Amino acid sequence: MEKSQDNILKVLGLNETHANTGDFVTGESGKPVPKDPESNNAAYRIHLVTIKDVDSYKWLMGINDEHYESGRMEDPHAYPVPWPARKNSIFLGELGTKDKQDLQQAFKNYVYGNSQKTQSYRDLINRAYFPMEMSVAVGGSITVTKVKPLIINENVPVFLSYDQITFEPGGYIANYSNTTIKAENTVVQGSGPDAWGGVVNVGGAGGSGGKGGDGGNGDPGSKGQEGESNKGGCSRKAGQGGTGITGGNGVKGGDGNDGGPSKETHFEVTSKLVGIYYVASIGGPGGNGGKGGNGGDGGEGGSGGDGCGGPGPQGQGGKGGDGGDGGSGGNGGNGGDIYVTYTEKAPDADIRIGIAPDEYKDYGKGGSAGDGGNAGNGGPGNPKGGGGQPGNSGNAGKGGASGKIYINGQ
Repeated sequence: MEKSQDNILKVLGLNETHANTGDFVTGESGKPVPKDPESNNAAYRIHLVTIKDVDSYKWLMGINDEHYESGRMEDPHAYPVPWPARKNSIFLGELGTKDKQDLQQAFKNYVYGNSQKTQSYRDLINRAYFPMEMSVAVGGSITVTKVKPLIINENVPVFLSYDQITFEPGGYIANYSNTTIKAENTVVQGSGPDAWGGVVNVGGAGGSGGKGGDGGNGDPGSKGQEGESNKGGCSRKAGQGGTGITGGNGVKGGDGNDGGPSKETHFEVTSKLVGIYYVASIGGPGGNGGKGGNGGDGGEGGSGGDGCGGPGPQGQGGKGGDGGDGGSGGNGGNGGDIYVTYTEKAPDADIRIGIAPDEYKDYGKGGSAGDGGNAGNGGPGNPKGGGGQPGNSGNAGKGGASGKIYINGQ
């Protein structure tokens, strides 16, 4: 069945009254708003629908098997071994780790690859993932700007179908969700090095670790023993004060969280692809490790005792506490795959892989290591207490792997 606007609405249980009409532009929140505020265009409408099974999901979101079977597109997927019929009745909670991995791979391959090669998983996929909610918007044309990119960030898969997408120079789509973006036509405005449109998959940023708590300061040492006297003089001289208490150690800084992986995107142009496009898929950046807590200062040496021969000497200052170690940075997230499909490409059209907008230049990188806490100072006394040891820095996070980008299967 042709993926026309009317058929899309019909499959989704919608009608023409649910379609968007007119021209839209990306607004402050990254969502489409009417291009002309004075027009009679209704607000851009997104509908939450329920998809009943994997075949309906593939028809909307994925790539038609015919593209692979006809040889128009190469099939880049590695398929899991067929699911054994004897395990069709297995409870989902009984799936082992390898079974779950095969199921996840089969679901992805069913949607974006040749579903005929994963038919043995079909019933299991339907039991595991469906029915599934999806955000959909159909109709209308949109202009995407550099200053206000189109941002797609939903907790459910997203299907967007536009009559036309116009990219102003440097305008781009930033996608955080499993998304298919379908356009009848695309246009990139302008000329020169900034005349490009972009599609970038991004994962969520990992949170940074918190700073470790500081160690408490040590208490003063006890007062020295009192001196005692007798008729012949001092039977006991005033004693030296007690050593100050060691300062508390700083607490280790929190580890940064890993960056989130980005999801799969299908950018589908049903007519001619026109213009230059930068396409990249990167996970979220790892969070930075937290700084270690500072060591507490050592307590002051106790005062000397009073009485005969007093006052006694002050006690030794307490040792400073050790600084806490810094937290380790979180690892960067891995990028999800992007599928770009089109029926025809203009002679000067080009897709440049792995180039992300400047706003995402740090995405996919590991978080920075947290610094160790400062050593506590030795407390005053006779002699002064020694300082603690500074904390060690944590480990930097590792960078995530970029997602693969397939252009008409290659």
